[in-house]
Amino acid sequence: CPGGRRALEDAVPGRTPCPGGRRAREDAVPRMSSAAAWPEPGGQGSLLDHTTILWTNELGEGNSHSLDDIPWLMVGNGLGFTMGRCLDYKGVPHNRLHLAIAHAMGHTGLVRFGNPDYCGDGPLTGLA
Repeated sequence: CPGGRRALEDAVPGRTPCPGGRRAREDAVPRMSSAAAWPEPGGQGSLLDHTTILWTNELGEGNSHSLDDIPWLMVGNGLGFTMGRCLDYKGVPHNRLHLAIAHAMGHTGLVRFGNPDYCGDGPLTGLA
């Protein structure tokens, strides 16, 4: 999976780059790096060790406005998800990712996020 300073939508084979994505990524990377360098007040590790940042693009393809293959980047260890890997959940609605994030934040009674038709299988698994 692509990472670091390269925009996700630019790095996926066959995907048309979205011009706005590069700017958003260029703005986000320094903030993520800053959080990694900032010591956690009164605790161990850095601010990023206790934070989770979710970065995404609202479209899978900039030219066709596709809702398929939308890139999602999660950084930090604040929610206990395993980082440093690339996961491909082909065809799985992103509502389940939002539901998994809500559960990680303690909202375990939540059974849907957005359209209930896209949450029938519950929170996205394999993140921790």
